[in-house]
Amino acid sequence: MKRRDLCVLGLVLAAIHPGADPKASRLAATSQRELAAAPEAPHAEPAPAAPTGQAAAEPLPAPPAPVVEPAAAPSPGVAALARVLRRSNEELSHGQASEIGAAILRHCGRRGLDADLVLAVILVESGARPSVVSPQGALGLMQVMPAHFEKLAPEVDPTHIDSNVRVGCGILARNIARHGEDRGILAYYWGDDIRGDEYLEKIRAVQARVRTRLSS
Repeated sequence: MKRRDLCVLGLVLAAIHPGADPKASRLAATSQRELAAAPEAPHAEPAPAAPTGQAAAEPLPAPPAPVVEPAAAPSPGVAALARVLRRSNEELSHGQASEIGAAILRHCGRRGLDADLVLAVILVESGARPSVVSPQGALGLMQVMPAHFEKLAPEVDPTHIDSNVRVGCGILARNIARHGEDRGILAYYWGDDIRGDEYLEKIRAVQARVRTRLSS
């Protein structure tokens, strides 16, 4: 038992038994003096509150829901071009027509050409027949002369759809860059020895019909 508790006990006994043992009385008196002299326990101060800033913190907003992109649909450009191609050449399968349409869009995009112009050239030159050979030896959809393939793409089959459209678009784009669009179209047929505008007029007429069909 602690000394302070003994002092308190002595006071209690002295109060209950006034004639008790003098030793107990002395213990009680000593207890009174010690209790009187004992310093009071300091009052505990409340702990300071944690700093919270100038205002209550706003709750964080919930993160946005992830955006789910829809699956990519087949290109309507390819489908529209394929529809016009099969209307011009019913012997084309759906797969062939789509392959030609995709090649047109791909190489027009790379060369900065209009798809309706290239499709018009294909329709005028070959009637959209991938394997046709002219009496002069021009080959495939865009009727490219063998000399151009030997110079630009000797490793490819000239009648392969993508290869033929790639080389044909390259020649057409180069001519337009050199001569402007109208004379560039004429140069596609005539080369540097342009003889009249009949070919240009034919291409422009077919191009106008192609635009109408693509938009319908």
